[in-house]
Amino acid sequence: MLSALLTLLLAAPPPAAPSLTAHPRSDTPITVDGRLDEAPWGQAPAGTGFTERTPAPGQPSPAHTRFRVLYDAQALYVGIELGLLPGERPRALELTRDASRIWADDAVTVKLDVLLDRRTTLGFVVNPAGARIDYIALDNGRVF
Repeated sequence: MLSALLTLLLAAPPPAAPSLTAHPRSDTPITVDGRLDEAPWGQAPAGTGFTERTPAPGQPSPAHTRFRVLYDAQALYVGIELGLLPGERPRALELTRDASRIWADDAVTVKLDVLLDRRTTLGFVVNPAGARIDYIALDNGRVF
């Protein structure tokens, strides 16, 4: 019985990940200044559907957060509008680059599957104070 259940679980397709199509290539210059006021940001589709990491892992986030993706000949741009609940302020105590303490703050992690193998990740993490980490993870995150 247990082996049949495990076989069914292993054979089941993984849950569908939300998808988002990037706005077509932008010829409008994008300024990295924390504001999403250039015209292409308003035209790019918004990704939503964030889930909690803590305190309720996997549950829908109670704060409405959206992200948009643009690119041009030089760069990929990710714009994130962070939602806050009434009376909340963003937590951002970490100020230095490459400090693992950033995950104790409100932070956003972006992972890119650039090889389309679902095993190799280029990623970056930023917090509201501008602290950041960038990384390459190989073999499903077993090697950094």
